[in-house]
Amino acid sequence: MEDEVSTLPGTSRYLDPEYLKSHDVGVVLVEILTRQEAVSSNGSETSLANDFVRLVQEDRLVQILDGEINTDGFSFEMAQKVSELAVTCLRSSGEERPSMEKVAEELEGVVQTIINRVEHSTVDDNISSASRTSE
Repeated sequence: MEDEVSTLPGTSRYLDPEYLKSHDVGVVLVEILTRQEAVSSNGSETSLANDFVRLVQEDRLVQILDGEINTDGFSFEMAQKVSELAVTCLRSSGEERPSMEKVAEELEGVVQTIINRVEHSTVDDNISSASRTSE
């Protein structure tokens, strides 16, 4: 499978920095989304990443997401967007992974969507409150 995470290329003395940058971001995103540590007691980080990629590809993200994330509506939609980015960052080939600039743009987009949603709901709440007090 092309998107499956493989072990880190290189030796213990040298790891390609280009590979590590977006790969590491992908691992951190998976840790945040699942609230699990990527590195197991035996030092392997491919298990969580592989499980995550597989479940996302099988449209079963909800099975690995942190239980505190609401799986209905907006929260889940944002988790899906971040999950898709994580899967892209975890691709085996560096050429298939996004640049760090692209990763930042994608994350900024998610944050802006959340901010817009919060601001919109705050405005709606204020309008509702004003309507009730004027009645």
